This record gives sequence, C-alpha cells and structure tokens, in this order.
Amino acid sequence: MRAFAASVLKKTDSILGPVACFALSRAQREPEARSLADFPSGASVLVARPGGIGDATLLLPCLAALRAAFPLSPVDVLCESRNAPVFAASGMVRRVLRYDAAPFSVLRALRRGGWSVFCDTEQFHHCSAAMGALARVPVRVGFAVNPTRLGLYSRTVPYDSTGRETDQFARVFSSAAGRDLSPPPLRGLLSAERLPEPPPGLPPRFAAIHVGGSIASKRWFPSNWTALAEILRKEHGLATVFVGSRSDALGAAAAITAANSDALSQSARHEPDTSRATPTIDMCGKLPLERTVSVLARASVMVGPDSGLAHLAAAVGTPVVALFGPGDPAKWGPPPDAGFVVRAGVPCSPCSMYGVTKPCRRAWCMEKITPEQVAAAVTRALHFR
Repeated sequence: MRAFAASVLKKTDSILGPVACFALSRAQREPEARSLADFPSGASVLVARPGGIGDATLLLPCLAALRAAFPLSPVDVLCESRNAPVFAASGMVRRVLRYDAAPFSVLRALRRGGWSVFCDTEQFHHCSAAMGALARVPVRVGFAVNPTRLGLYSRTVPYDSTGRETDQFARVFSSAAGRDLSPPPLRGLLSAERLPEPPPGLPPRFAAIHVGGSIASKRWFPSNWTALAEILRKEHGLATVFVGSRSDALGAAAAITAANSDALSQSARHEPDTSRATPTIDMCGKLPLERTVSVLARASVMVGPDSGLAHLAAAVGTPVVALFGPGDPAKWGPPPDAGFVVRAGVPCSPCSMYGVTKPCRRAWCMEKITPEQVAAAVTRALHFR
C-alpha cells in the first residue's frame, strides 16, 4: 500500500509539479542574502523531505547540527506519512506535517506561514519547492538540479550525484543557516528511549535481516538468505528475525522461515542440547515502522540490501552489513563506523542515479554475492558491539 501511495505521489508530482512551479515562480526582485543567523533568536525553520525512509534517516545528522547551532529555533518537517515516525522519534522537530495524509490541513498551515527559512532537501521533484513558495518563506534554499524549480528558491546550492547524501543535505542547511554546519555521525542519533517497546518473544541474540528492497535488482535470492541464516546459527549462535514490509518481503521471508525451521528440526534430532536452538522469526509486515526500529535497536547485527532499514539500524547504533548491487555505496553505504558493504564487483555497478536504476535483464551485481562473503562481513560487524 505504501509503495502504491509513493508511486501515486511521484506521478502527481510529474504532472502537476511543473505547472505549480511555473505558476508560483517569479523573478527575485532583490537578492536575498539573509540566512537564519540574520533573523531574531528563535526564528523557525521549515524543512521539506519527500521520498523514502533512507533519505529521511540520512537527514537526521543535519537536523542535529542545526539544532546544536540554533537551539532556540524550532524546526518543522514536511514529509510523507511513511517517514513521520523517523522524525518523531528523533526528538529534533517541533511538528511533522504529513502532506499525503492531511493535504488540506498542511495547505492551511503553509498559507498561515510564519517560518523564516525553508530548506528543500528534495533532489529533483517539484512539489516540495512549490510548498515553500506557498508558505511565503523569505529565505528558500534548494538544489540547483531541476531548472523548473529554480524560480521558487531565493538561492540554490550544487548537488553532487556521487557525494554522500548527508553531505549534500548539509550544503542546503549550511547555506540556509549562514554558517558551515558539520553533521555528526549518524550512528546512535536515534535513541532507543524514544522508541516503543519491541514485540515480545525476541531471542536474546539475533540478526535482523531485511530480504526486501525497493526494486527487484536490489534483492538477493531466498536460497542465499537461507544459507546465510544457517551459517549465522552455526558460527555465532544467532537467531534470525526477518523485518520489512508486507509487499515483497513477506513471501520470501515466510519461505525462508519455513525452510530454516525444517533445518532446525533436523539439527535438533542430532543435537540433544536443545538450549542452543536458534529460531527464525518472520515479522515482515506485522509491525509499524517505529516498532521495527525497536527490533533493529536490539539486534546484534542488521543484514540487508541498500535500503532505509539499513540506515535506521545505523541510526540506532546496530552494526550494519549492507548488500550493494545497483546502488552506489560511496553515496548510500553505511559510514565506516557503522558497518560494512558487500559487493560483487560487477563492472556495470553502480548504475542508479536520482532514484532511477537502469533496466537489467539479470542482476549479476546481486546474484554474484555469496552467503560466505556476507557471513564474513557479519563476523567483522559483530566486533562493533
């Protein structure tokens, strides 16, 4: 359902976004040189963060840096409902305005205005820029990527399609703040104290595994996940807890859970000591995002593809092993202090840019990653804790 809603929003943006930008664009009569530092203490900031959970999570270091530099300035965030729990759990924002869930309420809030600075962290799409113009925010900063949006900003900053995403967001925030903001590390920025209690029945030591992926070319084969779960059980005594959405992860996780349960039953016949049994639990599609993050916070390690859940695991301090195929690990991979990247080294990888991945008959970049490679990275990551 959330994937469908996101696709509808993108389609709406592509059709109505350019029209809105054209209608709201106007020449900047006088250069706007002000920044947040030039407004009275306590001036408020509006931040737009459309898109997926990964982008929302990677924005947290910039919010932390802004809060440290301007502790009296409240920050409100425009985002989709799927990302609202990330910002709410951060404790860094005053309000979360969910434009997909309550569009008319958000429009009324925008027309009331009251913000001094607008930070648009969207890389390419249109509607977020239009929202800043509707709110009549005097200082509006965004990326100089999409020419259709340029008339809606008071100034723009460059976007490096190969640089780390948090560093790109920091350019927008630094320009809006009027000073260089150095974002802190992502690891540990989300406190477990702000998260709800995890579901009961979690094993004492387990690997959280995300078998999904926003696109098919990011997904690993179920047989590989089955083999990895067995290696982690034998070598580290780790149970397996599958996390993710109902849409694409549930079927694969359910099949793997059944296969691992059979393997565990056969192993138990040969191992009298059943206290060493390590279960496999499927929680895909059964938990809201905030409780999924609670599971990630209690995991010994998180393993999955390039996804928002991998970034969230890093944010709560859990070491990450991220499988990268079409995505660029230099841009999206976990920082060195947060985990490890596993790649196959296929020459055509990475091939994604601005959220678009080139069509591929067969995702060799994921297929050639072996369970043994991933298990070796898990062994290294377990030393982080």
